[in-house]
Amino acid sequence: MKTLKNNYYTVKDALEKLNIGRSTLYSKINEDSIKSEKIGKNRYIYIDDIVCSEHTSDSHSIKQYEQTDRTRDLMEQLEYFKTQVNTLQSQLAEQALQYTEASKRHDTIVMEMQSTINSQQLQLQERKSISFFRRLFGTLQS
Repeated sequence: MKTLKNNYYTVKDALEKLNIGRSTLYSKINEDSIKSEKIGKNRYIYIDDIVCSEHTSDSHSIKQYEQTDRTRDLMEQLEYFKTQVNTLQSQLAEQALQYTEASKRHDTIVMEMQSTINSQQLQLQERKSISFFRRLFGTLQS
């Protein structure tokens, strides 16, 4: 960044130092809030500590406003996501409870079927151990 005598900067360097756009710089020059001189084809902008601090305070307040606005947006998004997480957690807990109940019903049905199969196998074995004639005549005697 080039500085000429007595705090004069080229337009390009002034834009960088003040962190503003070209149209804003020329607007400030036209409003006489920033001094400038034209020497030949070149224009030089006078920037001292006062000009720098005035611009820095404007820039700082704008940045602070943007940060506050961004922070508010982020807080709103955070609250939204917190409610989403809570909703999903409650749905997950409900589904886990339903799964547990369904698993218990399934286990009960399987155990009942196993018991029925065992009793039928026992009856089958008893019938096989009794001879055909005994089953035939035994049922007639009863």
